[in-house]
Amino acid sequence: MKDVLTCIEDFHPNGIFHEQEMKSIAQNISRYYGDRIGRAKLNSKAELQSSRPPTENAIITAEYVPEISVSGSARYFNIELNEDDIQLEELSEYQQLTNNGTLCGIMHLYIDWIKDVYLDDESMFEKMLEDMFLKYHSDFINVLCKSKVKFHNRTPDILAHLKIGFSFLRVFLNEHEQVTKSELDKFEKVFDEIILKAVSDNTEVIELENPTTKFCEKLRSLLDSGRCYVKIRGTENSPCQKNCLGLQDDNYYYLFADTTHSEVRKLCTEQGEHFSISKNELLRQLRKDGILISRTNRNTISIRDNSNTVINVITLDKAKMKFSE
Repeated sequence: MKDVLTCIEDFHPNGIFHEQEMKSIAQNISRYYGDRIGRAKLNSKAELQSSRPPTENAIITAEYVPEISVSGSARYFNIELNEDDIQLEELSEYQQLTNNGTLCGIMHLYIDWIKDVYLDDESMFEKMLEDMFLKYHSDFINVLCKSKVKFHNRTPDILAHLKIGFSFLRVFLNEHEQVTKSELDKFEKVFDEIILKAVSDNTEVIELENPTTKFCEKLRSLLDSGRCYVKIRGTENSPCQKNCLGLQDDNYYYLFADTTHSEVRKLCTEQGEHFSISKNELLRQLRKDGILISRTNRNTISIRDNSNTVINVITLDKAKMKFSE
């Protein structure tokens, strides 16, 4: 399909195996549309056929945000709807406008307007779109940085594309005397406020998919529930139980890397969540985020436990993990 908005309904997994299947589908959809890259296939003669990248946009309805990794989540723009966000009387009016063909006619009018006004010179139109994208992209980066909102590198791209579409809609409505010039400026301000608020909410969704964030949350859950424990460093020695993850003092955790990684993965599996990152990659990410502390090139260090035995552990900064005992 080309130049249309495709509605994909709806993400509501039923059971763990069905959930994994639907997450995989959601991941593929996010990457295909986000990257605009097609899948080249072979024909019956094993000849490579040209790929057909997505040329339309998709809107997906879901009961909750699918867990499809940081990069997967960053490829779409998430909007959460609460029960009181839908004005049923207004919705009924728009449904009626849909049934009698009014909205379809408006869309035809809008497309014909685009063709008549802008497509006499396609190269000039492409250059205008490129200039608009670069301007909006730069503007949003500045606004997000100034507002100290954390954002993924893909976010300004998404916002710039949304702003381009909204800009054309504003001009269209004004030329057809549906809005006044003063209303145009008001609508632009409100539009920017809405999408920047949505970016802030999206940031939280994306952050929760960060493997280091998930690791810290699951570790906290393991310790708070008593399922696993860490011994106080320097206290009287006692035999370690199977669920002992290491030692701690006021500022740091000294954890057995293999055991801790294994327990976190086990908890995620039991809760139907993905935690496929390897131990070494997790340690690299923890170190990159400033959570894992090491003065050498190695992620592990050697310390003496309460029985004066040398053990290899990873050192995690409690303050950076956003929780403490």
